[in-house]
Parts: sequence; C-alpha cells; structure tokens
Amino acid sequence: MRSLPSTRVLAKRRTPNQLSGYQSKTLAISVILPVRNEEERLRKNLETLKQWKAVKEIIVVANGCTDNSEQIANHAGALVVSYPEPLGPDTGRAIGAKLASCEYILFLDADIVWKIEELQPLVQSLRQGADIALNRYPLKSSRYFHHPTAVAKRALNIALGMSHLQAASLTAVPHAVRKSAIQKIGAKFLAVPPLFQTKAVLAGLKITAPTYINVRIRNRRRATHRDGYHMQDVILGDHVEAFAEIIRQKGERGGYADRRRRDFIEESSSHDSHQWVAVVPASNEEKTLPEVIRELFKTKVSDIYVIENGSDDHTARVAEQNGAHVQSFTMPLGHDVGRAIGASLAQSSEGILFVDSDFAVPAEELVPFLEAIEAGADIALNDLSSGISTIAKRDAVTTMKSFLNLVLGCPHLGACSMTAVPHAIRGRVLNVISVEDLAVPPKAQVRAILSDLKIEPVRFVDVIQRNRYRAKLHSARHGSFLKHLIIGDHIEAISLLIHSRGERAGFVQPRRLDQI
Repeated sequence: MRSLPSTRVLAKRRTPNQLSGYQSKTLAISVILPVRNEEERLRKNLETLKQWKAVKEIIVVANGCTDNSEQIANHAGALVVSYPEPLGPDTGRAIGAKLASCEYILFLDADIVWKIEELQPLVQSLRQGADIALNRYPLKSSRYFHHPTAVAKRALNIALGMSHLQAASLTAVPHAVRKSAIQKIGAKFLAVPPLFQTKAVLAGLKITAPTYINVRIRNRRRATHRDGYHMQDVILGDHVEAFAEIIRQKGERGGYADRRRRDFIEESSSHDSHQWVAVVPASNEEKTLPEVIRELFKTKVSDIYVIENGSDDHTARVAEQNGAHVQSFTMPLGHDVGRAIGASLAQSSEGILFVDSDFAVPAEELVPFLEAIEAGADIALNDLSSGISTIAKRDAVTTMKSFLNLVLGCPHLGACSMTAVPHAIRGRVLNVISVEDLAVPPKAQVRAILSDLKIEPVRFVDVIQRNRYRAKLHSARHGSFLKHLIIGDHIEAISLLIHSRGERAGFVQPRRLDQI
C-alpha cells in the first residue's frame, strides 16, 4: 500500500487563552473529531463544543474530504490535520490522540450532532478515577443487543472478565480516555478499539460505562461502507484481533482453567462397531442411566458405550445390566473427555450419537439427528437458537457460542454448538477431527468448519430445563466452574482459528495503520 502524501496542519495549536470560550480553571479537555465530508454536522458540533468552557482544544483529523470540512474546522480555531485520502475507520482517533495535550480526551464522530450534557458524564467518570469511560450502548433490553457486532463486544468483555460492561466498547462513540492511559497502552492501538480495550483491561486500567447514548438512531446507516467494505466484518475482525492479544498474554485458553485428563484419551483403542453407536459419559448416574439407555435402543443405535468415570455408586453395573458396553476409570476425567474416549472406541461406525447420562432424551427427539447424518450431514447439532429465549441468549455461554459461529463465517448456526447434546457425527468425520479435539467441543467445531464439513442444526431439544443443577459446577458461589470452562474452550477454539486464518481470522483490515 503506497504512502499518503504528507499531512497538512491547517491551524496551529492554540493555548487556552487564545481559544476564546474554552477556558476552565478546574478542567481541560481535548476533543478528537475524525471527519470525512461532514461539513454541516461538523459546523454544528464545533459551535456546540466552543460553548463548553472545559474544552481546551479540538483536533479535527480530516481524511479524504472533498467538501469544506477542513476550512470550517480551521475557521473555528481547531487544530486540523489533513490527509488527502481516507484513512479507514478509527485511524483518525489514534492520530488525534497522539496530538492531544489534555489529560482528559473525548472521542467523537463528526457525523453525529452532540449535546454537551450527554458528554459530561464521560468526563466526570474520568475525574472520579476511571481511565476509560464508555457509552453503555446497546442496552440489553434492545434488540440490537443481539446484533453480530454487539455479540462480539459482549464476548470480548466476557472473556476479559468484564461481563458487567455488557456490550459497552471503545468501538462505539462517544467515549473518553485519560492521556496517561493512552501513553501507557500506546495511541496507535486506538485504531483497533477492541485491541486497545483488551490491552487496557490486561494492564489493570479502570473502565466504566457511566452513560447510555443511542447512537444508532442518530448515526447515518451504511450497510456497505462507501469504500466498499462492510463495517460489521471490520468489527468482527477487530474482536478476533483482540482475542489474539488475550491469547498472546494469557495462553491459548485466555487464562481459564482446564481440569480435563486429556492424557487418558490416547490410551483407548478402536473396537469393531455396528452402523450406529451412542457415547454416554457417566459419573454417579445409576438412577437416570437405565432410562437413557432404553431411549437410545429405541433408535437405530445398536451399540452404546458408557464411559464411566469417578463414580462411587453402581453406574458401571447398571449400564452393563441394561446392555451397554462400559469402560471405567476410577478418577473423574473432566468434561467431554468421555466423549472423546467413546468416539475412539467407535471410529469404525457409520455414525456416533452423543448424549449425556443425567437425563433421558426421548427417542423421537433423537431420531432426527441420525436421519440428518444419513441424509448427508457430517455433523448434526441441537438447534438451540430456535428454542431458547431472547433472555437466555444473553448469558455468557450462549454469547461465546454465537460469537464463535460469527467469526467462523457461519452466522446461520446461531448458538448451535458441539458443546451441547444431543449431537451426532458421521464416523468418517474422525478422519478430519481428532478424537482429542472432541474433548474441547468448540475446537472440534472449528476444525470441522475449517475442513468444510457439512454442519446442520437439526431440531431443538430442551437440555437447559432437563439438565440437573449442580451447585459445584454452576453456582457463582463455587466459582461458576462450568461457565468458565466453556469460555476457556471457546478461546482455545479461537486460538485454532487464528492459527489457521491469521490474527483477524481473514476479516478485512481497511485502515491506513502506516499513517499513525
């Protein structure tokens, strides 16, 4: 990419005494306004900002302007930095931040007309000790809380342990940042807002979301950007890049624990199997297992492998009495390891159906998964997206499932995931996905999609209501172990995606980062 011509500074920086109406003895703010052909809105914003006595300087980063935006900004006394060609989204923020002189820096877009009173809470939050103050947009009561870009924002906040921020993000304006925070993280990273936010969280900076401004109803809608790219794709790529930073700093699981005994998977060897096999991990499930097995045998399943681990009841004996093959382990193997071991025993089968042992799924709900495989699917998933409520789609696990499918380029899968049972796979899938991958279901799903396997949501089976609540796994009082395990699984899956497609997972990067 060729370099742009040198920038032009159209107005010299002025001191507070030279900027009439900008003076304040107690507060000084720098305002950053990237602009591209927004002369009318820019004029209104400059008139408003000049009335705010705390504003010391306005830095306008004009890029690709063919109207009078530069002249309007210059006439208003702003510091104008001019680029003849477009810089791409957010690049102007980074350039402006490098020039700002005040401790409190407010970032706005020029295509929205702002009011002083709606911006003040952001600066006030910095004065009260925050390093970064965000717009709390969109609210969870809004349908836009489930927009792909909002899902990405929520997933990143969840992975960073900042779920209280919900979908608040540096991607959205307005926001305010301390100059000292920018100096610590680096102004150049503001060009990729989720990356700056990630670095800030990992550096221990304080982030708040003190106000809500509905920018969508005031922002000009451009489904396709005027330069040919889709902003949704840019934002998704930004968030993958942010996850890459988490992985760089905290490891392939983002610092989330994994207690699985993956070493036991290699100890299993394949057995001869019939056309359809079911795999059922079980630990202390002697009461529910008989019904689970009965329902499985009502389908085309001819062999059932119960992977009993860590039980102190009669799970193994009950499984054998009901016609299942049993492989026992004295210690708990951890979540989903039993699936992997069972799959290793059934590699020669036509298809494998995975269910859990703590509740029985009626045969009529299982049959469609087998039929989908026989009709040509490689993997048949529980269609959770069609059955769970909008409220349920807000939870951390569902958000991570949805985000992973989005960045895999499979938005039609919604929250469908190999994490959830029941699901089925064609036997030959194990020639592409290793049995070890099955121990981390989202990772197996990434491997499948990267290998162009055919994945289909089949039908909704309500496993949420049927699944037995276990305080040690589910309760926040016990550390929400299962939730954190699944979050870590999805970060590990994203790590595989990044390894295959690059740190933006193949999403476009239209910014002129070389100009910062």
